[in-house]
Amino acid sequence: MVVQGVALRSGAHDGLEVLLVHRVSPRGWEIPGGKPNDGEPLGRAVEREVFEESAMTVTAVRHVATFRRTGFRPHVSPVFRCVVDGGVPRPNDEAVDARFFAVDRLPWGTFPWLREAIDLAVADGLTDEMISQLGNLDPWFTDTVTVGLRYRSCFTASD
Repeated sequence: MVVQGVALRSGAHDGLEVLLVHRVSPRGWEIPGGKPNDGEPLGRAVEREVFEESAMTVTAVRHVATFRRTGFRPHVSPVFRCVVDGGVPRPNDEAVDARFFAVDRLPWGTFPWLREAIDLAVADGLTDEMISQLGNLDPWFTDTVTVGLRYRSCFTASD
């Protein structure tokens, strides 16, 4: 199992940004995460892993999805929406870089499976007022929210 955190913050230009780390192996941009310690609650594991990999402190707000990854390193990956509490992103021995990117402009080399996890976390964090103003948003974001809300409506708050 690998827990992962989609750490979101308001960007410098009124956009939403997500924290990504650039992995050493396999080489590419990814949301931070790692293996929970024995008996460690998953939300706490996400907070610890984000800090270890990026030096950013976050609070895991809610579990938004669980993915079953196949291929290079098969695993189950619970993904949490996180809010950024503080810190300055910096790399460590697992990641050669850590930084924030606009959610609609992810860098080249981002692992392709992350788009869905980021979209679901963004949609999960929207308020009813924000949802009511979807017609005023750019089409990419509106599509992202629509897909995320459809997904979210399939689950109860305890999921």
